[in-house]
Order: sequence, then structure tokens, then C-alpha cells
Amino acid sequence: MMRAARVFGLCAALSMGCGEPTSFDDPTEGDSVPSDGSVDDTNNSDVPSDTPSGPVVWSTVEPALPIQVLNHPAAGLVYWAAPEDAAGVVFVFHGTGGDATLVESTETMAIMNEIVDAGLAYIAFDAANAADKRFNATSAPNSNADWSNLRQVRESLVVSGAITEVMPTFFWGYSAGGSFASWAGHAALDAGWNLRGLIFQQSTGRSQFYGDAPDVDVLMALTENDEKIDVETARENYEEHAAQNDDVLVDILELDLDPTRFARTPFFDETQSAQVFSEAVRAGLYDEQGVRQFDLAGLPDVITDFVNTYDVIYPKPAKAQLNVVLATHAVNGQSAEQTGAFVESRL
Repeated sequence: MMRAARVFGLCAALSMGCGEPTSFDDPTEGDSVPSDGSVDDTNNSDVPSDTPSGPVVWSTVEPALPIQVLNHPAAGLVYWAAPEDAAGVVFVFHGTGGDATLVESTETMAIMNEIVDAGLAYIAFDAANAADKRFNATSAPNSNADWSNLRQVRESLVVSGAITEVMPTFFWGYSAGGSFASWAGHAALDAGWNLRGLIFQQSTGRSQFYGDAPDVDVLMALTENDEKIDVETARENYEEHAAQNDDVLVDILELDLDPTRFARTPFFDETQSAQVFSEAVRAGLYDEQGVRQFDLAGLPDVITDFVNTYDVIYPKPAKAQLNVVLATHAVNGQSAEQTGAFVESRL
């Protein structure tokens, strides 16, 4: 009852009302939409079930809490989930070409579930620039529409009683959203917010306007085969920042492909997942043990050609999971448990 009352108050504060919990939609293209929508609903873990004598079995990721869709008068649609008596709040920033539905995608939801399990709420909204769908990390706060929206969304949460002015706050950003998380970190500290940490998911952690990340703890998650950012530069940025802060580096490595891997999304059951796995073997991408058989050169085209040519009933979520297995530039739930532990330890 208390949680329902708090959500109602938040809807009233946002003026335009609440929608029903969101459903899983097939993701659109864009550098912030890596996956599709689902975590292990028994323990919110990114680790699949396994036995010494049996194969790895992946479970569909489900939201730990229903995601409320709110209509904010300034920021538009806002995606919000909060446990009872949340101990902190995480603001989520998508990458170029994406939107707030990123929190519904499988791998991001895995991370958000760990955040909720740690006792924190999370909230996401779209970049103000509807043309390139990219948060502004290049201008001063007094002329930045995204910063204005962030402040107004936060104020709405405070007015509703969902959070307080002094609540521990974190920014999580994927790709270009990581640059904005870094930018917003500077602006938030200047504004007196209780900023406890930044999470950079496949991002260099720098912004054009402020440069290096501010002086708060950082978790940086980097994928092994990222084709869109300079991973070595990101590592150098991390090492420099970590010298003065209690930072965490998460190396996300390429995995073998398991027959049930595609069942991690709500689009495939285990039988359908096994069929896609068999198609990947037939195409020569993997052997029967799930070991990659193709060269990484031209990787995006290899995956696209596979899902469009072979018998794959849902190409986008299948492509998304292949990108996750291959540790390319896509949100990857391998960082979920570390992210949950990171925010929980800094409350």
C-alpha cells in the first residue's frame, strides 16, 4: 500500500499521470539498444544455472519490479521503478539513437534488477535532442536542455516524496550516455547534489565540456571486442581517475555460445533458442561446443547476414544476444552484479 501511494503521488507531481507497467517490445536499432528485454527472476543474477555434469541453462530476464511509465511535462515519457523505502536513486542515460526504453532491454534490465535488489530506484528519460537522440555533453549547464530536464525530473521526485534532496544519487550511462553521466556529475556536484558514484557502460567516461570525470567513485564496464569506442583510451582514463578514487573496472569478456542463450530474452523459449543455436552451427559461425569459428573482422555484417539469412524468427533479439556473447558495443549484463555491489557499498 505504501509503495502504491508513493507512485500515485509521483504521478500527480508529474501532472500527466501514470501508464501501465511497460511490456517487452522488440528493440529498435541504435547504439543504446543492445538487447531486448529480460534477468533470472529467481535471483536477479547474470549468472546462468549450471551443474558439473550438465550444460549452461539461461533463464529469461524479468523486471524485479514493474516499470512505471510516467509523462513528465518537460522530459516527456519517464521510466521509473523503485523498491519500498528506496535508499538511493540511479538516473539512466541512453546512448546515441536510443531512448528511455533501454531499461526494458534484456541486458540493461539485468543491471537494473541488481540496482533494485541493492535497494535503489532507477529512472530514465529521453535526450532532449529528438534529431540525433543524444544527450548534450558539450555545453554549459545554463544552456543545456538535458540538464534542465534532469533537474526538473529530480525536483518532481522530491516533491512527490519518492526521493529526498539528500538521497544518495548515481548516474549510469551507456556509450554517449556515459559521456553525459560524466558531464552531469560535474553539474550535479556544483549544484550540491549528494552524488555518490558514476557508472560508465562502454564509455570513455569523458565529456567534451568538462573533460575528465568528476572526483567521485566510478565503475567502468568495458567489453572485449568493442568496435565503437577506443577501449585503450578508456582504460587510460580509468587508471588516471582510479589513482585518486575508489574506482572499479569490469572487464566483459567474450563467451562461448550456449544452446539456451537466446532464451535469456522473452522472445525465445529453450526449444527455439536451441534451433537458433543449430542455425549458427549450420552457418559455420560456431561449432557444436559453441566456440566461435569466424574472424572478428567485419563482425557487424556477419551477425546481420546470419539473422537475416537463416531461420531466425526474431532477428533483432537474436542479434542482440550474439552481440552480448561476442562482447561487442552493446550493454552487457556481465557487469550487473558488480554494478549492484558498487551502488550498495556507496550508500
